[in-house]
Amino acid sequence: MNTIHSIKSHVTLLLLIAFVTNTAVSAYPPDNAAILYYKAFMLLQESVNVPTEVMADFIDGKIKSNEQIREHLEYSQSALKILEEASKIEKCEWALDHSKGFDLPMPELSKARKAAFLLVTDAQKLTEDGNIKEAFSRCLTAHRMANHISSDDLLISNLVGIAIHAKSDKTIKNILSRTSNSAEMLAWLKGKIITVSQKQSSFKTVLKTESEIAVREMRKEKLADILDLESDDEIWKKLPADSLEKIKQGDEAFFKAGRTYYKDFITTVQEVLNMPYPEAYRQLEELTQKSIKDASTNPGAVFAVIFAPTLPKLLSMETRYKTSVNALNSALSIYAHKARAGELPDEIPVDSPKDLFSDKAFRYEKTKDGFVLKCLGKDLHKDKIHEYEFKVPK
Repeated sequence: MNTIHSIKSHVTLLLLIAFVTNTAVSAYPPDNAAILYYKAFMLLQESVNVPTEVMADFIDGKIKSNEQIREHLEYSQSALKILEEASKIEKCEWALDHSKGFDLPMPELSKARKAAFLLVTDAQKLTEDGNIKEAFSRCLTAHRMANHISSDDLLISNLVGIAIHAKSDKTIKNILSRTSNSAEMLAWLKGKIITVSQKQSSFKTVLKTESEIAVREMRKEKLADILDLESDDEIWKKLPADSLEKIKQGDEAFFKAGRTYYKDFITTVQEVLNMPYPEAYRQLEELTQKSIKDASTNPGAVFAVIFAPTLPKLLSMETRYKTSVNALNSALSIYAHKARAGELPDEIPVDSPKDLFSDKAFRYEKTKDGFVLKCLGKDLHKDKIHEYEFKVPK
């Protein structure tokens, strides 16, 4: 069964390659990164000799490499080289047919996750071998690939992109804790991370794309697909008991009213996203509750609940990741100070990026093993104040 699934995946990728290369490619590299990504994805191989948990421990720096890990990485060098080449190409078009709505197949996402796993694994091996800049470069390749993955501004690809970014950042943080680096190296790395961060997809652009697809899906002939997209049970329990039946019996006027309500809802959400995080989160919660309440008298409001049930959670997720990036960039400045002065600074550098939960500077504290950067604002979804610990090599 796995073999059949693998064959189907490869056939799908071959068809996608053919679609994105509808004209002959005479130059190398091509001007569309997706062509090379699909090629690299077909070269990815599972490591049959190394258990997943062993690979994970190696990535986290808990164990040293072994012969099996190194053999797998050596075999994967062709794929790694192509991934790096692809990540440096500006344009990346995945040939996605958005007219398929929420039924759109996206086989590249699972492949990208595997590719990211391979990249950070190789980064750890390079660190072990003392090739620190090359190790950082592997992580930057993963960052650029994550931007390409989320470049279509779809929610699922955006979430995969964030996961890859986070995996890369975690690996960079691990490398920094194990190696002493020059101020020049750290400045180079910080500049690269800032450049990558500036090209990341945003929640606002994702919401715009997703809402356009949702509006196209709100019609009678797509009823089965709409009902397959039911939000979590807790939200449905809050809606009027006859909501589903009204959708099933809805005529064109009903669906038109739903589209109008949803468009107005999303317009308001986009305005709210311009607010500071705490206010934006509370406003999104209120809007979600309002749409549930409105469904009692305006059945069309149900569509806002179906297609946009987790807005506060998604806002917090994006804020959490961007804040962690700001913490990493602040940490790089602190590491650079130590590289120049031989000791950690007494205060956080004045030009350090902020904690986005509070829009204030991180609280900086030295620790026994290094330093910690603490947020001043709370992650309202997790009801938690985040802090980021960084170790300094002895």
